[in-house]
Amino acid sequence: MSRSIAVKSAYTYNNLIYELLQIKFPASPPVTRTISNPNLNRRGYEGKIFTLEAGLEYCQEKTHPEGYGKLHQALGNAHYNRGKLNSPHTYWSKAASSYKAALKTLTKEAFLKLHLEILQALIKTLVGLKELEEAEKLQRDATDLLHRLLTDKNYSQLSEEQLADKLVRFEQLTVNILLQSGKLTEALETAEQDKNVCLSWLLNALPIPDYQEETEATVTHAQIQQLLNPTTCAIYWHLSDAALTTFIIKSDGLLSPEDCYSKSPDELEEWVKKWNQQYADYQEKSKEKANKQNHIWRAGMPSEFAVLKDILQIANIEQQLQSNGTTNLILIPHRDLHRFPIHALFSSDFVITYLPSAQFGLNLKHRLNSEISRLSPSSDPPKSPLRRGTLNTPVSPDETMETLNTLVPPLRRGARGDQTYDIDDKNSILSIENPNSIIIDEKGQRKKLLPLPAAEIESEIICRMFANPTRLGEDAVTLDEVTRLLPQPHHIFHFTGHGSYDFDKPQQSTLYLSDIHRLTVKEIIQLNLSNYKLICLCACETAVTDKQTILAEYVGLISGFMRAGVCCVVSTLWRVESGASALLMIDFYRRWREEGDSLPVALANSQKWLQSATGEDLAAWYQREIDKISENSSKLSEDEVTLIDSLDTGRLALATIELDRPYQHPYYWAVFTVTGL
Repeated sequence: MSRSIAVKSAYTYNNLIYELLQIKFPASPPVTRTISNPNLNRRGYEGKIFTLEAGLEYCQEKTHPEGYGKLHQALGNAHYNRGKLNSPHTYWSKAASSYKAALKTLTKEAFLKLHLEILQALIKTLVGLKELEEAEKLQRDATDLLHRLLTDKNYSQLSEEQLADKLVRFEQLTVNILLQSGKLTEALETAEQDKNVCLSWLLNALPIPDYQEETEATVTHAQIQQLLNPTTCAIYWHLSDAALTTFIIKSDGLLSPEDCYSKSPDELEEWVKKWNQQYADYQEKSKEKANKQNHIWRAGMPSEFAVLKDILQIANIEQQLQSNGTTNLILIPHRDLHRFPIHALFSSDFVITYLPSAQFGLNLKHRLNSEISRLSPSSDPPKSPLRRGTLNTPVSPDETMETLNTLVPPLRRGARGDQTYDIDDKNSILSIENPNSIIIDEKGQRKKLLPLPAAEIESEIICRMFANPTRLGEDAVTLDEVTRLLPQPHHIFHFTGHGSYDFDKPQQSTLYLSDIHRLTVKEIIQLNLSNYKLICLCACETAVTDKQTILAEYVGLISGFMRAGVCCVVSTLWRVESGASALLMIDFYRRWREEGDSLPVALANSQKWLQSATGEDLAAWYQREIDKISENSSKLSEDEVTLIDSLDTGRLALATIELDRPYQHPYYWAVFTVTGL
């Protein structure tokens, strides 16, 4: 098989080399066989096929079952890949025949891993050929087998984790079978069911994804439409081994073929692989501050996002949306797509928010409606589907006022420049500020995470927008203290510090606290955070290697906080420079608090502002902040003096930036996302 790979990649056959080899090794069978069989001199696809078929002369079904099966598997892969270029039906029919031949000897009893790999490839091929009855039967047989092995805890050939991953990938193929059968609504509902099963599996660290248990709780297309209105649509992606599928979901009507379309996932897989390689290299070299803005991952973002926009067919989606007057979008990505700024690929005219799944949105909408209904004594609100919360208990007038404040962003009160709010302002903030975090490296050495230079400016100015903020920073941010403060009646949690996503163990995705303390997803989902209208996580990032791919579903800090009952999470997709983050976050809070923008609108407007602001605009911004502090205090406190010095440092630093618009690059603004309703 190694030779088949080599001949496929080689451009030409060099006869002189083989003549010299025959002189030196006259009795060598490989050399003699190559010269005597002219077909083995071919290159490319044909050369690979002839080489593999020659191997079958020596690996017979009865005598060498494993070699026979592997050769047919390789033949199937070669035919399938050739069919992706043109004439797919011809080559995929050959691929299906080869895979079926491989299954004769690579049985589930003797070669389970290979058997499942070939079944996956065969089902994908049959879906492409639209031989759906056979594909559905094989898919059902495969999932039944995997369920049986997991239930019986039969891990003799594959571990529990490997079996669970295989089960997820086979279940994902169900969506493609349904789509090819024209069952569009059922395909969407199955995609949503699979997504929620995986989220529950990963968030709760269950042994296996329980598809059978969740079947009756499937979210319907009609229920998803409850999240929408005539100006709001949802874009829902599903990614499997067979296809990348896009669903455009509107507030009324049934799904039509124009609303659902699929394409090969190969382009996206290659794009993600390239992104991961470049990002992993950037993370490794980001310690070398010099020239990191010229690193290919960062400098190449605009062109790479243009490629991703084409892969996801954003132009086609926008064309459909513009025809029906859509202004708001809910994006529901799948797997690796959660990691990329899809919102930045759309026109800036759209107001965009994300959801982990439609079920998360429905749970949140139901809870918010229940809270509104509580305010009317004549109503009998429905019971919330969330795991936690006491939404049906009687409330006092004070509690009713608090509920109103959790639902409606308050307008800023007081004269311009006043940094405080009326005493009855119920939008209280818990601010965790630049903790002194330590990690333990591969050698067991303690290593301090780099501080965020502009975190003090960000936290100080944002906290001045709230009465009596609760603030914790530096060495005081212990796990005990954070888990004590989080359940208290705050409405906003603002975190300026480091965070990361754990690919292998999503429950261990973490916010870094003081020293080696961590707040993980595992701890977050144990809390009742349903009183929080907003969580802001700045400077969080996803650490990746070039070989990591999310096969089931993305579960990170956002999913954890949403599971705990939070209404909305603003977060970052990579760690952006502290100064840009501070500017955008302060502007975001001002638009929300002072101008009454909704959270998605406030974030979108802040991103536009940061993107277009000139160096002169930003210098004036810093000066206004300095003037506000000076005007409002007859005698400056030590903290205010420090804040003014920090602002002045930021203002002066702008003079060193050559660009007219310092933060126009998507690295600075596309990184921020808003998840929730």
